[in-house]
Amino acid sequence: MEQRRDHILELLKEQGTVRVSSLSKRFNISEVVIRKDLQCLETLGVLERRHGGAVRIQRGYLYKDLEERMATMGPQKHAIAHAARLLMSDARVIMLNSGSTNVYLARELALIEGLVVITNAVRAASELADSERNQVILLGGEIKARYQFTYGQDALRILKKYHADICFISLDGVDASQGLTSYYHYEADTIRQMLAHATRRVIIADSTKIGKISLEHVGDITEIDIIITDDNAPEDQIQRMRALGVQVTLVNA
Repeated sequence: MEQRRDHILELLKEQGTVRVSSLSKRFNISEVVIRKDLQCLETLGVLERRHGGAVRIQRGYLYKDLEERMATMGPQKHAIAHAARLLMSDARVIMLNSGSTNVYLARELALIEGLVVITNAVRAASELADSERNQVILLGGEIKARYQFTYGQDALRILKKYHADICFISLDGVDASQGLTSYYHYEADTIRQMLAHATRRVIIADSTKIGKISLEHVGDITEIDIIITDDNAPEDQIQRMRALGVQVTLVNA
C-alpha cells in the first residue's frame, strides 16, 4: 500500500496531475482503492482531489528526498539537535531512527566520545562513522533508498538484542490527542521497538510536525518523556502535552 502511494506521489511530482482511471489500470486494482489512496494522501496535505483524479499541491514535504528535507526548517532542526545533545548526561547507548532532524543530531553526537549508537538511518550512521570516537551499529535489512533507512525483519531481529539509555525519534506527526504518527509503515515497527527498548524516550520534531497526524500510529504521547521542538509550535498543543505529563522543551532558532 505505501509503495503504491509513494509511486502515486512520484507520478504527481513528474506530471502534476493523476487520473483515477489510469492509476487503476497501472496498478491493476479497483478505482475504489485508488480513491481511498488519494483520500489518504489528501489528508496528509500533499494533493488536492479533483473530479476523476488529483493535482499536486506545489511542493509538499512528502515529495522531498532526505537532502531536501534537511534544508527545510534547517536552522530549527539544528537548534533542536543541539538541545537534544544536552540531554545526554550519563547516557552511553543511544538509538536513533531515520529522519532529517536525526541527521543533525548525529552530527552533534559525533562530537562526543564513548557512545554506542544504534540506528536504522544510513545517513546518520555515515555522519557518525566519520569519527572514530563512537561505536556505530547500523541495523541490517532492506534499504529505503530515497529516505536512506533500513527496515524489515532483519532490522527488527537485531534491534531486539539491544537496550538503550535513551532513544531519539523523529516523526512526521506529533499530536496531543492522536499521538505519534509516521507516514512510512516500513519504519513503524522499528520506531515502536526503539521506544520499547529505551529507558528515556525523546521526540525531536520541528514545529511543522506538531499538531499534525500522519498515516500510521506508532505510539501515544504519554509514552514519551520529552518532546523537543521549536518555539513556533502551536501553543494549544504544547499546553495539552504538558498537561499529560510530558516535558516539552522549546528552542529558538
